[in-house]
Amino acid sequence: NGPATNGLAVVPVSGSLVLAPGFAFSFPFTYFTSLRIVSATLNEIGNILDIVFDQDAMHPVGDQTSCVGFFDSATLAMFGAGSTCAWNDPRSLFVSFGSDFTVLPGHSGIATGFVTLNDMTTPANGVSFTVLPPQLPRPPTGRILGPSQIGPCDVATLEVDVSSSNEIQYEWSCVGSCATLQHLLATQVGRKVHIPSTALQADVAYSIQAVLTDYLNVQRVYKHALTRTTDRIPSVYGQSYGVFSSSETVILQLQVAPSQCTESPFASPCAPGSYLVGTACVACPVDPTTAPHEVRESCQFGPLLRYEWFSIDPVNGPQSMGVGGTDLVVGNLPPSKGYQYMVEVRAVHFPASISVFNFNVEVRPSNLVAAIEGGNRDFDVRRNIVLSGMSSYDPDNENTVLNYEWSCTSDGEMCRGADLALITLQPGASLEVVANVLQAGKSYMFTLSVSAMDGRRSTASAYLWGRDELVSTAFIVREYGRFENAAIGNLVNPNHPLVLSARAASSGVEWDITDTAKNPVDDSSLPLGTRSRMFEVVAGVLAPGGMYESTLRDLVAPGRASYQVSVNPAPSGGACQVTPSTGFALETLFTVECNGFDDSDGGVTYQFGYDGVLFKPQKSPTISLYLPAGLGMSLSIVVEDARGASAPFSTSTVDVMGSRFDASQEKQQAEQLLSRAAQIGDVLLLEHLIAAIANSAVLNTDQATVSLMAEALDSILERTTMTAEVSKTVLQSIRLLVGDGSYLDKTSLESVGRSLLKIASFDALGMSQLTPSHVQEAVSVSTALLASALSTVDLVDPNALGEALVKLGETSLKSLLATQSYYLAEPSSSISAMAKRLNLGDLNGVTVVLPADPVSVSFPTTFSSASGFQGAAREEPVDLQLFFSKDVAVKDNNKIVSGSISVTVSLSSESEPAVLEDLPGEIFLNIPVNTNGVLTEEETEFFFFGGNARCVYWVGAAGAVDEGAWSTSGCRAVQTQSSLNAAGERIPGEGSVTCACSHLSTFAVIYGVAPLSFIEPTPGYGDVILVEAGTPLDIEIVIRNDVDTSVGVPEVILESITPAAESFESVSLVMSDPLSGHLTWVPKSAGDFTIELLIVVNGLVRQRRLFVVRVLFCEHYLVAGETLNSIAPMYGVAFFL
Repeated sequence: NGPATNGLAVVPVSGSLVLAPGFAFSFPFTYFTSLRIVSATLNEIGNILDIVFDQDAMHPVGDQTSCVGFFDSATLAMFGAGSTCAWNDPRSLFVSFGSDFTVLPGHSGIATGFVTLNDMTTPANGVSFTVLPPQLPRPPTGRILGPSQIGPCDVATLEVDVSSSNEIQYEWSCVGSCATLQHLLATQVGRKVHIPSTALQADVAYSIQAVLTDYLNVQRVYKHALTRTTDRIPSVYGQSYGVFSSSETVILQLQVAPSQCTESPFASPCAPGSYLVGTACVACPVDPTTAPHEVRESCQFGPLLRYEWFSIDPVNGPQSMGVGGTDLVVGNLPPSKGYQYMVEVRAVHFPASISVFNFNVEVRPSNLVAAIEGGNRDFDVRRNIVLSGMSSYDPDNENTVLNYEWSCTSDGEMCRGADLALITLQPGASLEVVANVLQAGKSYMFTLSVSAMDGRRSTASAYLWGRDELVSTAFIVREYGRFENAAIGNLVNPNHPLVLSARAASSGVEWDITDTAKNPVDDSSLPLGTRSRMFEVVAGVLAPGGMYESTLRDLVAPGRASYQVSVNPAPSGGACQVTPSTGFALETLFTVECNGFDDSDGGVTYQFGYDGVLFKPQKSPTISLYLPAGLGMSLSIVVEDARGASAPFSTSTVDVMGSRFDASQEKQQAEQLLSRAAQIGDVLLLEHLIAAIANSAVLNTDQATVSLMAEALDSILERTTMTAEVSKTVLQSIRLLVGDGSYLDKTSLESVGRSLLKIASFDALGMSQLTPSHVQEAVSVSTALLASALSTVDLVDPNALGEALVKLGETSLKSLLATQSYYLAEPSSSISAMAKRLNLGDLNGVTVVLPADPVSVSFPTTFSSASGFQGAAREEPVDLQLFFSKDVAVKDNNKIVSGSISVTVSLSSESEPAVLEDLPGEIFLNIPVNTNGVLTEEETEFFFFGGNARCVYWVGAAGAVDEGAWSTSGCRAVQTQSSLNAAGERIPGEGSVTCACSHLSTFAVIYGVAPLSFIEPTPGYGDVILVEAGTPLDIEIVIRNDVDTSVGVPEVILESITPAAESFESVSLVMSDPLSGHLTWVPKSAGDFTIELLIVVNGLVRQRRLFVVRVLFCEHYLVAGETLNSIAPMYGVAFFL
C-alpha cells in the first residue's frame, strides 16, 4: 500500500541479516497499481461529468466523440442519447450528456475497457463511480422577456429565458394587491404566461415574479414590471442580454408587435389611398412606384414605426442617439455596471402613442490573455534560452500595465539546475535562462502569470525539452481567422478551421496532429498537406471537448515545436419543438421553442431557418414564423455560444398545407404581411416572409409581389444598423427574392441595389463565417441582378448597381480566404471570380491569370512597397481578389466593349478589400474586348487601328446606386490586338486591350476620343464637303495630343487622294505647328474624291481620318421645264447643243 504515482507504487524495503547484524540492506520495490476513478463530478450547470482517474489512461476503442464502449449500457442510458466523451487530459475524461440524460448526484455508473500506460486493464466488471454534485452549483440564470407596457386590446406574453440543461420548475405570482392577476398566474406552470389586458387595471404598475427551481432544488427569483395603458401602443420588449464583456459588441435588440386594437396606431387618419403630410391628407399617385421614396413607403406600407434611442446620463438625463431601427449597435464599451439605454417607439402619424423600453447594461472586464511566444519546443541546454511574454495583452485596453511572474516545474517538482539547486526566475515580460543550467533529457514546464491592478489574472504554459545539441529555432504561431478573437487563446471552435504557421524555421518542415491518445488526424482533413509553412485542419474534424497537439519538425536541423489546443464544445443538452404540428402556408403562425441549451461560455444565440436558409441571429430561444407549403418539414436551428462554437439541431416535423386562398387573396395576404414587416421595421419577420413567398409558385413569379418585397427590404434597411450577421442573412433574402432576375422591374432593381450597397459597404461578410456556398450565393445574386439590369433599359444606372455587386463579390471572396489556398467560382458564363492568399513579396513582378477567361493582371516588381503596405514585411500574407463580369451596360453614351474586371489586394489581417492608389509602378491588365453590336464597322477600325481604345475605371458615389462615372485618370491603353482564327485571319470585332494603370480598382475598355486624335474643325470621318470645280478649298486641320511628349512628336501626313484628280492647284497640307495646319486644293475634275490623313508618331500610325470632297461642275440642278441652254445665261456660261 505504498503511495502510488501515475500507476506505480514504490515501497522502500530495508533489513539486515539475523546472523550478521552488521550487514544491512535496502532497496525500493516498485509495482503496478490497477486503475481507479478518483472522482466523477458534475459541472456547475449539471450537463457535463468530469471523471478523474488516479493515473494516465486511454481507451482502445471509441472514436473520441462517442461514449460507446467506454461505459456499460445502463450508464450510457443514464448519460442520454448522443452523449459524447472527450479527454481533457490523460487522467480526466469529460462526458457531455445527451438531450434525455437522467444523471443526478448520487447516481452510480461503471466505466469499462480503459487501459493504463503500464498496460493494466480495468477489471472485467469495470470500474465503478458515484456521481458527485457540483462543487459550486449555479442557480438557473436568465431573465423574463416581455413588454413592460401593453395597450387596452393586447395580451402580454412573458417568458423566462433561462440557461439550464436540466428540468426547471416555474411558479408564477404577482406582488402586492393583484388578486385577479394572482388567480390567473396561479394556474400557469410553464416558462411562458399570457396576460390579457382585461386582467390588469389601467395605469397600475404590476410586479410579476417567477420562481425557478432546478433539479438540485436551487432557486432563483426573477421579477418583471407590467403596466396597462389607455393608449393604443405597440408592444415592445428587449431581446438582448444585459451582460456583455468589454471585448463584445453591445447590441440591443427589440421585439415589436403592433397594437391589436381595431384602430391601431397604424390606422392612418387619412382615407385609404392617401397619406398624411403635416396635418393634410394627400392622395397617393395612381402608381406609387413612380413617387418619391418616402411617399412610396407611406402609400405602400402605411405609417411606419419610428424608433428613437437614448443613452441615460446619470447627471444630464436622456441623451438622444438618433432615430434607428429595432436594433441598436452600441459598440464596445469599457467595463461598468451603470449603462442605461431607452427606446421610444411610436407610429409616425401618432406621436402621442409612445411605447418605452429601458435597457440596463453591464459590461464586465474581459479576461487577460497570457501568451508565451513560440509555445512548446526543443532547446539546446548549452545555449541561453529566452522566453517572451510580450504577446500577452488586455483585450479591454492595450495600455494596461501588466505584471509578469514566471515559474518552472519538472517531473512535478520545482525546477532545479544541474547542481540540484532551485532555479530562481526573475519577474518581467521576458525570461532568460543562461546556458548549462537546465539539463538535457528532461522536460520543463514554464508558466507565465500576468495580472492587472484590478485583480484580473491569466496564465499560459510552455513545455521545453532539453537537448545537448544544436536544434532548430522553429516555433509555431496561431493564425486566428477573421471571425475569431485572439482572446480565445488555445481554444478552437469545432465549426472553425485551425490554422498554424511555422516561423523562423529552415525551408523544410513537417507537421502532424494527434489527439491525447496519439491518434493522428486523417490527411484528407489537411488541405495544405504536412510540408507547407502553413498548416490547416478543416472545420468539423476536431472533436468538441477534445484536446489535440500539433507538432512541427524541422527537416534540416534537429528539434521540434508543438502547439496544444482544446476544442470548445458547442452548446448542447437541449431540444426544440414547433407548434402547431399542422397549418397553412403564409397563414398559420408557427412557434419554435428551444429549451435546455446551455454553455459554460454563456451568451447562447439562436438562428432559425429551413431548406438551407438561416435567418438573423437572436438571443431569444423562441421564434414565430410563417412557413411555405411542405409535408414533413423540419426546421433547422444553429445554437452558438459566446466564443463562436456552434452546433446544428432540428425540430420535430410539421405539415404545412398549401394556401387556402385563391391567387388574388394569396397576393393580398402577402401584401398585408410584407406591409406589417415594413411598418415595424422587423428584419427577421421580413426574412422569413421572403423565404416563404419565394417558395410559392403564385407569388414568386408575380412582379408586383417581388417589387413589394424589394421595397420593404430597402425601407427596413434604411432604419437598420448593419451588423455582420444581418448582412449575411439579408443577402440570403435578396437571393430568394431575386430568383433568376426575370421578375424584377426598374423599381425592384434600384431597391435591391440600395440594399446591396448597405451590405457591401459594411464589413459584413468579412467578419462572418463564410463558406464556399456563401460566396456562390453572392456570385449568383450578382449574375441574376446584372442580367436583369442589362435588360431594363430605363434603369437609372445599371453600372452603379453592377459596381455594388462586384464589391459584394470581392468582400465575400476575401472572407473565404483562411489559408494560402484559392477559390475559383464559375457559376455562369457571365461572371467568374478568383481569390488567393500569398505572401506580399510574391506579388512583385508576378502575372496572375483568371483561368476561366483570357484575363491577366501583371504587378510591378516593386509592388510590395505600395503606400498601403507601409511597415509590412515581404512575408506578410495578403489577399488577392479578381472579379470579372462579362456584362457591362452603357453609361453616359460610353460604348463599353469589354467586361469589367475588379482587382483588389489587401493584408490578410484587414477585414475588407482595399483599393490601392499611387502604386510604385503600373499594373498591366490584359482585357478581352468585343465590338460587335456596339460599334459600327468604321468605329471598329478606329478602335483597333485608330487609337480610340480607352482604358477606364469606375468611380462610384458612396451610398448611391444612381451615381458614378467611368474615368481615365491614371489609366492608359498600351496595346490593342485583334484575335485571329486558326487560318491566321482577323476575327471581326474580337481582340484584347492591354491597359496600364497606377492604381487598383474596377476596370473596363471603352470606345472614346483617342488621346492623340483629330478634333474639330477637322472634318469628321465620312464627312462630305461640296465644292465647285475651280473654287479654292481651304480646310483647317487640328489634332489633340494628350500623350507625353517623351513618347514622340506627332506628325500629320496626307496619305492619299483617290481616285486621282486633275487640279488647277494640287492638294497641299501645311502644318503651322505640330497641332494645327491647313489642307488646300483647287479642284478641276468633277466627282467624289476621298482624302486620307494620318497621325504618325515614331513611324507608327496612331489615327487615320477619311473624308470626301464632292467636286461639282456647277451648283444648279435642273427642274421640270428647264434645259441647260435655258439656264446657262444665268451663270454667264455659253451653252451650245
